[in-house]
Amino acid sequence: MNNDFNKDVIYGEDVEQELIEILEKRGEVCLERGKGFGFDVWMARKVKASWYTYMAEAKGDVESARTQNAAIEFECRGKSSGIAITLSSIWYHKLEDGFWEIKTAKLKELIYRGKFEFVAPNCGDPGSHTKCYIFDGEYFRSQCIRNLGLSKPLAAAG
Repeated sequence: MNNDFNKDVIYGEDVEQELIEILEKRGEVCLERGKGFGFDVWMARKVKASWYTYMAEAKGDVESARTQNAAIEFECRGKSSGIAITLSSIWYHKLEDGFWEIKTAKLKELIYRGKFEFVAPNCGDPGSHTKCYIFDGEYFRSQCIRNLGLSKPLAAAG
């Protein structure tokens, strides 16, 4: 967190672009970027002889190296955000050791079942009133499908 909303937006766009590049190297195709409409990227993936499309979230977590946790945003500036409003079927969460892939339905189930450590009431920029579910990083990783790795090291936003 760098306490600058505009820098955070640029960082978020960089995280999305990095994810797209990783997925494209795996043969997937980016169809569209969400620009805040319930998903970050709309991708196409070939499975056997058929293509299927999916919407995904691409989230960066610059504090993960320090905290060893994964923060999942659900409210910002008094409005539902992140996991609370996504239309995506896949959630990619960038931690210090890679992009971790988890089905959004599973992540929501973990939240519903209270598998997070605590709720952080102010985990964003000052005055943003950002709220996040904080998961133990090791537990979060164990619930994910796979780690896609990184194309560049995790750096602080801005």
